[in-house]
Amino acid sequence: MKDFIKNNWILMIAIVYILLPVDVIPDSIPLVGTGDDFVLIFGEFIRRLITQYKQGKKVFKSNWFLVFVLIYLILRIDLLPDIIPILGTGDDASLVGIEIIRRLFENKNQEKTSNKKLLNNSEKHSEN
Repeated sequence: MKDFIKNNWILMIAIVYILLPVDVIPDSIPLVGTGDDFVLIFGEFIRRLITQYKQGKKVFKSNWFLVFVLIYLILRIDLLPDIIPILGTGDDASLVGIEIIRRLFENKNQEKTSNKKLLNNSEKHSEN
């Protein structure tokens, strides 16, 4: 769990920042209002791409939903307009929340896979 928090702290901050009523650039300003939200999430996206590229992982496969969130924030086609207090930013924050939950499950699956590999390796060594 510590590794998960260490790897996803920017997205967790993004949810809190998006939900807060205090904004560097108010979301009610057309086109530029979500720029600060976008920059925060885009920074995490770039950091994650670089990390995964260095590890030799398939970059798009594990980041498709984050790409969707970025496109959603750019297009400004909202399910709930950001002018509505709290609810308006809720749809943006919920998408980031879904990405964090998706990553949590992805992290759990990776842990299970690595634990199975360790168990199989230890069984092979004990048989020899």
